[in-house]
Amino acid sequence: MFSDLFDYGKDRNTKEAFGFYIAYTIMGLLALFILGIVLEIMFSIGLENGKKLGYVFAIIVPITISFIIINKKNTMKFTYILLALLSGILGLFGAFIGLIPTAYLTTRISNKKRGVQ
Repeated sequence: MFSDLFDYGKDRNTKEAFGFYIAYTIMGLLALFILGIVLEIMFSIGLENGKKLGYVFAIIVPITISFIIINKKNTMKFTYILLALLSGILGLFGAFIGLIPTAYLTTRISNKKRGVQ
């Protein structure tokens, strides 16, 4: 379920995609928590600026991971690009929701397996 989390070109089944979703949600929250603490200690950013940082993080991270997956799987389909952009839009509602399309993209078969160059 949690194997090869950093192999973005891997074709995952539903169980592995769910593990990917859980792992990246937890890692993202931990990274954001640590970043928030460091910025608070160094710059006293405050709660409101911390919330803004969280919104930016929740938008950028799912989009970035989605495009990395699309690139590694060599599948530049229009629908996959729309899903990657949708992950950023859903990130506005929280990092948990923004990673759902990203986890779905991990289940798509790469063009390398299909024999497409």
